Amino acid sequence: MKILGLIRVKDAAPTITRTLDGMATFCDTIFVLDDRSRDDTRRLVAAHPAVSNVFTADPDVSQEPWYHPEHLSLTLLYRMADFYQPTWIVMLDDDEFLSDDGRTREILSSYSTNVAALTIPKICLWRDAEFPDLPKVMQRRQRYDIRIWRHREGLQPGTKRLHNGYAPSNVRDGGVVATEERITLYNDGWDTLAKRIERVRLYTALDPDCTLNNGVPYDKGLLFGYSIDAIPALIEEYRKRSVQNAATAMGGVE
Repeated sequence: MKILGLIRVKDAAPTITRTLDGMATFCDTIFVLDDRSRDDTRRLVAAHPAVSNVFTADPDVSQEPWYHPEHLSLTLLYRMADFYQPTWIVMLDDDEFLSDDGRTREILSSYSTNVAALTIPKICLWRDAEFPDLPKVMQRRQRYDIRIWRHREGLQPGTKRLHNGYAPSNVRDGGVVATEERITLYNDGWDTLAKRIERVRLYTALDPDCTLNNGVPYDKGLLFGYSIDAIPALIEEYRKRSVQNAATAMGGVE
């Protein structure tokens, strides 16, 4: 069994080594697409012992976000995988890591060939000192994502400029998608309210009609159901619920 890690990065020097170190614990090798980085990303990636293949896009072409459409980047990574012909592919972002108690290889080896992919829990970590319990208080729901799939030739990404999802659009043609609770995906790139507001503004500028997000407004999706113009109302509701939760907890103590 061979496991290939795939990752696309841009200006990821603060986080890329941690992510590659984590992937190296279960991947036989890692292929990287460096999408026009101007920081130290390229050197860090090239120096990592688990990385065996790096494609670097020229940073002088453009620094516009998603200048190269997401589907083009994914297609390149999928075709790179075709040359390696792994059993499984695991694809992460530079601000992500898996928690698996060291069992990813064991878990993947247990699946029969009719399982084409795994959907795993995805948890966005939260480290906002000003609003420390915001996701918990606002009752963020559990999410799942397909980041692990079985390799086969002919896999294709979605066709959107961004927000395709990393798993191939035709992944189910190769079998069933199983839910795997023993492996969890953690993301710490959205861990403060300020970061989420910044991301909403970027996505809205790139996709004003939210067409690429299936019509779902970016602010409603990332800001706990509130519009970006209603941030004060979100904060007020958070503080009100926090007081109510604290009062309820104290009332339950004997």
